[in-house]
Amino acid sequence: ATVLQNSVESVALIYATWLAGGTIVPLNPQARGHEVCSLAQHSGARLLVMDPAFRDINAAMSALHDSDIEVLSAQELCRASTTPLTESCTNDPATLAMLLYTSGTTGHPKAVMLSHGNISTNTAAIISYLELTSHDSVLSVLPFNYSYGSSVLHTHLASGGTIVLERNLVFPHAIVETMVRENVTGFSGVPSTFALLLSRVNLGEKNLDSLRYITQAGAAMPVALVEKLRTALPKAKIFVMYGQTEATARLSYVPPARLGDKPGSAGIPVPGVDLGIRDEHGRPLQPFVTGEVWARGPNIMQGYWQDEAASREVLVDGWLKTGDIGYLDDEGYLFLAGRRSDIIKTGAHRIHPVEIEEAIAPTLGAIRAA
Repeated sequence: ATVLQNSVESVALIYATWLAGGTIVPLNPQARGHEVCSLAQHSGARLLVMDPAFRDINAAMSALHDSDIEVLSAQELCRASTTPLTESCTNDPATLAMLLYTSGTTGHPKAVMLSHGNISTNTAAIISYLELTSHDSVLSVLPFNYSYGSSVLHTHLASGGTIVLERNLVFPHAIVETMVRENVTGFSGVPSTFALLLSRVNLGEKNLDSLRYITQAGAAMPVALVEKLRTALPKAKIFVMYGQTEATARLSYVPPARLGDKPGSAGIPVPGVDLGIRDEHGRPLQPFVTGEVWARGPNIMQGYWQDEAASREVLVDGWLKTGDIGYLDDEGYLFLAGRRSDIIKTGAHRIHPVEIEEAIAPTLGAIRAA
């Protein structure tokens, strides 16, 4: 398990663990010490590698003192590794590669079990529709302990490209200057990332001619924000995407050429994935009928670590019940309305939070401008 900011060391630890035949468990470096200890113990980790700057490192060290988990800093681990690595990795795609902790589909923290097959197939699918090559480089502010940040790392290294690491968005102008200086071809973020950049930086005044693609996931992107981004960066292809940790990372994307005529859509399935809409009894629904989104493909998780009951709830006959509500149009484009558990009941009406967010997004933009 690792508690590290994005760094060369954290990247090396992920792939070295796989080469050694192990399973990597990236934990959130923003978490409290007791949370880290609890998750490390739950995962069955034998080694915990921590950033010396982790704010609760002493509390974590004390809590793990009597456990079977060895605790080292990344620097200590490097100094301790004086013998050549004996590779014992397997070619079996079913072998467990990573545990990613998530709120899951029921709101409780769970460890998603991802195999090497899950990761490699989803990585290949993303590389395919983004058309990534060895000439691409991406600036990423997304932490590797989240599926989106993890997928950005794997896709760009697997395609022979480059990943430029930035740890946060505290200084938006500095982020943009790095994009210009490094001539990156890509940038990945969540809706709040782009809202912050657009409100703090005049992107049109920056020399971002090298920027070929922008990817967005992590939450629904308001249509108004997509249009602002398209106006600010007219030369870049914008990929609005949808996924879940339980699906490794990505389930669908909107081809940039269809953004204009499919506003608000989460797109079509990525290569190798099937999407369907089911009612509360698991029966398939027709186009434009709203129900729960189900997904099937080689990227779907093996289950939740040490939680068979929760796994059975969401994995049915090879399908993942995502917990998201939406519909498919007559071209197979997915439109999301929110989470099944987030429906707001008011009088005789049922309202999804996404509808409220879409309605107030222009108002929030006016407030920022004021």
